[in-house]
Amino acid sequence: MTRRRFDKVTPAAAVAPVATTPGLRFAYFEGDWDRLPAFSSLVPVRQGETPGFDLTPRRQDDHFGLVYEGLVSVPRDGVYVFSVESDDGSRLLVDGRELVSNDGIHAMQEREGEAALAAGLHRLRVEFFEKAGEEGLRVSYRGPGVSNREIPSAALSH
Repeated sequence: MTRRRFDKVTPAAAVAPVATTPGLRFAYFEGDWDRLPAFSSLVPVRQGETPGFDLTPRRQDDHFGLVYEGLVSVPRDGVYVFSVESDDGSRLLVDGRELVSNDGIHAMQEREGEAALAAGLHRLRVEFFEKAGEEGLRVSYRGPGVSNREIPSAALSH
């Protein structure tokens, strides 16, 4: 006998900002960490805007961290699966809720989480750090009307 449990959930409401700008805000940090630090308690080395989850704001290849904040647009109500593939640690939050934890020192590895979202804009935060060696970060999603792909810059704003 097989059993399955289904939970009916109400999609998280979209936010309605007055105006948006394409791309994401970023904060860049330098430090030597083995796990994601409490970035909110650190002072960024620099801040700015970037079209997407790009590592080019870094000033060195090792011992740095980046925090990206903005909005992601989802086309329809439904369950969306977000994934983060990173080397080293990363975390993804949607509307303040942690969906993906991929923390620690490791080679490229992917973790995913899901959320029921209403069509429209949702707050998005991605934290990332690089200890040493290779570095990489890919942030993807899939859901109603969205095939599995990296989140395109056209779906990001702040």
